[in-house]
Amino acid sequence: MFNIKDNTICAIDIGTYWISVIIGEEKIRDQKKEISIIGVGKAPSLGVRKGVVINIDQTVKGIKNALYQAEEMAGKRIKEAVVSVNGARIIGINNNGSITVKGEEITEWDLLQVKEIASAVPLENNTFILHQLPQEYIVDGYKGIKEPVGITGSKLEEKTHLVIAPNSVLENIEKCLQKCGIGIKTAVLSAIASAEAVLTNDEKELGTALIDLGAGTTSLIVYYNGSIHYSRVFPIGNALITSDVAAGLRTPLRFAENIKKMWNGKRDKNSLTKEIKVPNASGQGTKEVCAAVLYEIIDLRLEELISVAIEGLKSVAPLETLAGGVVLTGGGALMKNIDCFFQEKIGCSVRIGSPNGFLGLTELINSPDYAAAAGLLKASQKNKLFANISPHKKIYKKVVGWLSTHF
Repeated sequence: MFNIKDNTICAIDIGTYWISVIIGEEKIRDQKKEISIIGVGKAPSLGVRKGVVINIDQTVKGIKNALYQAEEMAGKRIKEAVVSVNGARIIGINNNGSITVKGEEITEWDLLQVKEIASAVPLENNTFILHQLPQEYIVDGYKGIKEPVGITGSKLEEKTHLVIAPNSVLENIEKCLQKCGIGIKTAVLSAIASAEAVLTNDEKELGTALIDLGAGTTSLIVYYNGSIHYSRVFPIGNALITSDVAAGLRTPLRFAENIKKMWNGKRDKNSLTKEIKVPNASGQGTKEVCAAVLYEIIDLRLEELISVAIEGLKSVAPLETLAGGVVLTGGGALMKNIDCFFQEKIGCSVRIGSPNGFLGLTELINSPDYAAAAGLLKASQKNKLFANISPHKKIYKKVVGWLSTHF
């Protein structure tokens, strides 16, 4: 990730269809840290299914390919990276914890203690806390505090969002990167990284849902008052829509991806009644199919996805409280006018989110399918927030680290 000598940052997003690598360089402009894009690489991902590594060698091959492209463009050699993690077994829960403050004012030690209590939740075997993301601190009943250190009070409470992942998800990514000679600086849930790239601070404050339409999974992140209140990864992705098209139209899978591009979130009677040519199942010759059949196949799967997303949204708060609306990103957001389709079904404003707020070769990443990789770069600037504990480390090491720097 960070190379102290030249402030180089590397992000590796390991997706189901593609592995994307972006190399950035941190610069100071107007006394503000900015990231300039200096290298981009992309390669097919053949060892990943539903966001999870299932073949080490194939994944290593894809990482090396994408990394080589980015390194050649940037003129840099990378030794450490921020990486994305994904998978339907990753869950998000809200929790809280409180302590009695012993001194007159809240200290870093108090903050560490309340964080440990707020993260004390029962974990299934072979799982760990990937992220602990504070929502707010409450001091003597006063809510909405973001930075409690230095405030006078007798009781400190933390409301937090915990992202819990299987050990194997990160361990297999570590294996792949080790074979590439790359160390992991930080791992970030893919959809949270996407949110860092495409959501504005105002959207996070107002209340906004991000739906990351990946090839293997679809993820939902809900922000209120600047923090995450809901996160979920669903095992429904763009690849499943492609499979539906292949099965429904009885055509080879290799042709289904292009046929899917004929779908349009905006449609009229003419678009539904026209005939489209579809390769036969044998791959020999074509047949004509009414476009309405294609629309029905894709609409059904998207409606299933939307209903699941709405259920998740309603578990947080009524839809009308999402003042920032819904933002779609990920490769699935490239489907023609998909934002119009979602807006009609959900009933609130919907926009497509692409990476923003970067310098340099921005034209190379100005697409929803680069959201996660670009967001990893921004997450690297919030290393304290997104720092995670390896599945093999114990929480007490945090305490030992704090003591070693303060005494």
